[in-house]
Amino acid sequence: MESNLVDSDIDCTEVASGALVMMVQRGLFYAEAEFRAMANPDNTPMLDEKTDTLGLIEAGIVTDVAAPRAVSGDSNGVRHTDVLEFPEDKVRFLKCHSSEVFICAWNPVEDLMASGSGDSTARIWNLAGSENPATPSREFEARTKVLKHCTSGESEKAQQPSNKFVLWHSAELRARSSIGKRRKMRLGQFSISIKDVTSLDWDAAGDLLATGCYDGFARIWTAEGRLRCTLGAHKGPIFALKWNSKGDFILSAGVDKSTIVWDAVKGQQVQQFHFHTASALDVDWITNDTFASCSTDKSIHVSRLGCDKPIRTYLGHRNEVNAIKYDQHSNRLASCSDDMSLKVR
Repeated sequence: MESNLVDSDIDCTEVASGALVMMVQRGLFYAEAEFRAMANPDNTPMLDEKTDTLGLIEAGIVTDVAAPRAVSGDSNGVRHTDVLEFPEDKVRFLKCHSSEVFICAWNPVEDLMASGSGDSTARIWNLAGSENPATPSREFEARTKVLKHCTSGESEKAQQPSNKFVLWHSAELRARSSIGKRRKMRLGQFSISIKDVTSLDWDAAGDLLATGCYDGFARIWTAEGRLRCTLGAHKGPIFALKWNSKGDFILSAGVDKSTIVWDAVKGQQVQQFHFHTASALDVDWITNDTFASCSTDKSIHVSRLGCDKPIRTYLGHRNEVNAIKYDQHSNRLASCSDDMSLKVR
C-alpha cells in the first residue's frame, strides 16, 4: 500500500513481498556506513549533539564531530599500541568476488575460509600452502568453490525474484486524464539485490557451512560446496546465524523480529521465537538448547527451546544492541551497542 503499487499499472506479482521495507532498511544501513566512512576518516566518535546517539534510525545529517575522548591507558588494564602494518609481500589478495564482501569465517579444522558477498554468492577458499609467498594468488582463486544462492532444482532465472523498482510521482498517479486513464510521471528506475550473503558460520567439525542471505533463506552446504538443504521461514533478511557446539541445531536472527532454531539434520524448523519488538541483529548459543539474542529494540533476551517466553531479559543499553558474544569459560555475556558502550554480564 505504501508504495502505491495498487494505484499503478505495475504487475504487483512481479514485486517480492516486503520489497519496499527491505529496500528502505538496506538503504539506511549502507547510507550510514558510507556516510561514516566518508565523513569520519580518522574514526573519531560521531555524535548528534541533540541526542548523543547515532544509530540506524538516526542515519543522516550529523551536526558535529566529537573530539577524541581522553582515555587513560591504565583505566581498564588495556594498553594502546601502534597499528600493526604488514608489508605488501606478506599480504595475499583474493579477488574472485564481483561485489562487496560482507563477512569471512575460517574453518575450525581445515585450511578453508568462507566468504559472503553482495554478488549473490558465498565462496569456500582452500588456502592450504598460502603461507608460501611464491605461490600466486590465482592458484587459490582457481580452486575456490562457488556457492550460488538459488533454489535447489530451479533455474536461476526462474527463482530470481524481481528486483527492479520504478519511482513514480504520487500526485501524477492520482491524476486522471480526460479519457479516464491515470497519467504517470516516471522519475527513475533502479535495481537492488536481495541475494546478499550477510552471515555464515562453520559447524564445530568443519564439515558444514551455514549461510544467511538477504532473501530470508538460510542454507547448509558441505565443505565441498554442495547444497545440502534450504531453510525458509523468515519474512525478511537474515542478519546472523550460529551453529550450536553439538552441531545439530542452527540459530538464525532476522529483520522480521524473530529468531529461529533449525534442526540441521532434518532441515526443519524446530521453534520460532517472537520475543523482540524490532529487528533481531545477532545471536549466540549459551548451551546446546539455550541462546541469547539482541535487537534494535535495545534489549537482550535469553531463550530456551520449549519455552514460550524469555527466561531472562537484559535492558541496560540505551540504543540498538548490535552484537553479543557468550564466553563458555567465564560464563559471561558481552554486548555492544550504538550507545557507545560495551557491557559484560
